[in-house]
Amino acid sequence: MYARVACFEGRDSSLTDELVKRVRDQGPGSVPDAKGFLGLFDRERGTAVGITFFDSEEAIRNSQRAFEEMAQNFPAEMRGRRTSVDVSEVMIFDGDTERAQAARVSTLEGSPDSIDKSVDKFQSETLRSRDRPTASTTASARCSRRRCRRFARCQGTSAQSV
Repeated sequence: MYARVACFEGRDSSLTDELVKRVRDQGPGSVPDAKGFLGLFDRERGTAVGITFFDSEEAIRNSQRAFEEMAQNFPAEMRGRRTSVDVSEVMIFDGDTERAQAARVSTLEGSPDSIDKSVDKFQSETLRSRDRPTASTTASARCSRRRCRRFARCQGTSAQSV
């Protein structure tokens, strides 16, 4: 599985609820070959991260036009300015995203040679700890073979989800 991760900033936070509604109604479901979507919204900072899942990098490349067309359905003040788009292999996807109410995203960078070892350590130490009442309910990792970039843990605290 592969993920296209788009980051946005400069959104009008007062439009977050309308943005979530529009994404649910006309968002990533209109992107060919998309297998799923996770939206992370920070109301205080006016930032957002959209993670769309695909079976292959080729499917992501083939969907580029659909993403550009979809952006036209969202006013600039609502979606914000796209600051980056990354494509990575999903190395871990574990847990129940429906129960998670918030996400903690940590960025880790390192040698491509350490990806497998890092993923193993994350699975054995972090995922195992989620059985504690305050621990995470979902964990995912996305990695590029050029460098390991990001681990996300969704935790049971209040937040907006799509």
